[in-house]
Amino acid sequence: MELPTDWTRKLLNLAGIASVNDKSDFALRFQWQFNHVSDTGRVDNIRVLSGAVTGPSPAMSLSRTSIERTVQAGQSLPNDIFHVSNTGEGILNFSVSDDAAWLSASPPAGSSPGPPRVVAIAYNVPGLGVGDYQGAIRVASMEASNWPQMVTVKLHVIPPACFWEPFEYYDGNLTTMGYANWSGSATNQLQVEKGVLRIPGGGGAVSASHAVGCGGSNGVIGAQIKIRKGTGSGDFFWNIAFDDPGGNNVARWYGGSTIARGRVGSDITADMNLTSTATWDDLYIKIDTAANTSEFFFNGISFRVIPHGTASSNTVGSIRIERLDRASAANDSIDFDNLTLGAPDTTPPKLKLSRSGNNLMLSWPATGAGTRLQSTLSLNPSIVWSAVSGATVTNGEATYTTTSGSGNRFYRLWKP
Repeated sequence: MELPTDWTRKLLNLAGIASVNDKSDFALRFQWQFNHVSDTGRVDNIRVLSGAVTGPSPAMSLSRTSIERTVQAGQSLPNDIFHVSNTGEGILNFSVSDDAAWLSASPPAGSSPGPPRVVAIAYNVPGLGVGDYQGAIRVASMEASNWPQMVTVKLHVIPPACFWEPFEYYDGNLTTMGYANWSGSATNQLQVEKGVLRIPGGGGAVSASHAVGCGGSNGVIGAQIKIRKGTGSGDFFWNIAFDDPGGNNVARWYGGSTIARGRVGSDITADMNLTSTATWDDLYIKIDTAANTSEFFFNGISFRVIPHGTASSNTVGSIRIERLDRASAANDSIDFDNLTLGAPDTTPPKLKLSRSGNNLMLSWPATGAGTRLQSTLSLNPSIVWSAVSGATVTNGEATYTTTSGSGNRFYRLWKP
């Protein structure tokens, strides 16, 4: 038979062959016969299986099972891909489908004798409103023992920003790979790794800066960034500052590998304890150029309103990312992602409800200027809403769990 050009799997059933059957030792000999001196072939991954083998059995493997993307409202996203492989025997025939109008996977079907097959993911997102979306791509094959398998796709649509930095460069120095946006003395002290900004501690102060001209809306400018707990527990060694065109600082975050703080001049907030090395927390500043104040939020909770130390202008003129001179933090690091600056997001947040037995889980975005969960027993006139405590926050999502019981209880999200 004609051999395929791709790697393929073949099963040879040796049962019933006298020289093999019930023998404790035997040899396999491979002999090629070619029709031309330049012909070649390859054999790899030879396995001898004991016991009866009734026939080939394909198995399905996906190169990734989750994808998470962020896009500004009205903008487009580049395509993604994943691979479907056959890790078993024989031929894997599979189908591909998706369950969201903004998501499209192709081709709709494929087959693999072993090698990975590419599935492309296209996004149709320019018409989506601000908010969080989730879809799934289903890969099915009745021939495989482990079907179906899913690729979960999470999409975050954020408001159009004056400046947005997702740090989606090739790995390397921020000032080298992101030179169109960032310039300064920093080299390997500000590193982009897999689309995330990593700042290691150590001796020597360096910085990277980017000029902007952000006026926000009605005198209010929102600054937001995701932060993830790093390694070590030493001295504070990083700083992210927002200055007006005259060089006056209107707000900054600074901290170490486990703690962040907000600051204007010499006034600082209480410690913001970062959650874990696997969890993204949310830092947000509401810069009010009319009131001449900056309010700092951590995971949607206000930590303090601090007056500006000088009479600043009504715009932010530059962003500075700094690694401070802290030799005591040489073994420490911290991660950042998705820096935005512009008009505050006024999109009403969505309160989601799910149920598992008698447990009810309410969840909502714990980002930006924040909202509060409140409850009441009745919607009759003179409603009294009470604050609900006990929510947990993971990767920008607040979750409150309660149990179902007799009578009614109503919940709402309230923004102070």
